[in-house]
Amino acid sequence: MDEDMISLDPIEFQSEEEIYKDRIDFCQRKTGLTEAIQTCTGQLNGIPIAIGVMDF
Repeated sequence: MDEDMISLDPIEFQSEEEIYKDRIDFCQRKTGLTEAIQTCTGQLNGIPIAIGVMDF
């Protein structure tokens, strides 16, 4: 699910220490992931399920 989703910074957040977009870019390069949550659907003992796992 949502395999093309990417993190953005629509409000151009920044603190005194860093620009949020730079942190996003750094983490994407470091992990090879475009987003911190991985989602999927499947079945568990025949019961349909959906799962989301944070991987930051």
